Amino acid sequence: MEPTKKTIKNWIDAYNNLHSFYKTQTKYVPTKLGEALSADNGVLLNDSSSSMIFSQVKNLTLNVQNLPDMNHLNYFSISFNHEGKLTIDDKKLDEILKDNPAKVKQFFMGDGEKTGFSTETLIILKRP
Repeated sequence: MEPTKKTIKNWIDAYNNLHSFYKTQTKYVPTKLGEALSADNGVLLNDSSSSMIFSQVKNLTLNVQNLPDMNHLNYFSISFNHEGKLTIDDKKLDEILKDNPAKVKQFFMGDGEKTGFSTETLIILKRP
């Protein structure tokens, strides 16, 4: 697998692993009125900090780049499924990588300091 494609897919896998972890840790198991809370509830159930952090990470996937024809992850056929996980169309990604490798690099890396999807994400994640 080409290194760029592998990196993109690894990023999607990492996001989906985080999504699964978050869902497990915030799981709610309903109980009947008057019963104690379920022991199967996630340890972060009703934890506003974890909710805010996960929302920020999810919002990172919606970052728009200043490129006229390739400005969003949807261009790469990366989108959310009904469970909230990211999916990708491998065939479409292969076509884009073949036809526009420089633009793909520009989308993700930008100038490597302030612009580019990956660069901006890293900047945000490093904030105190």
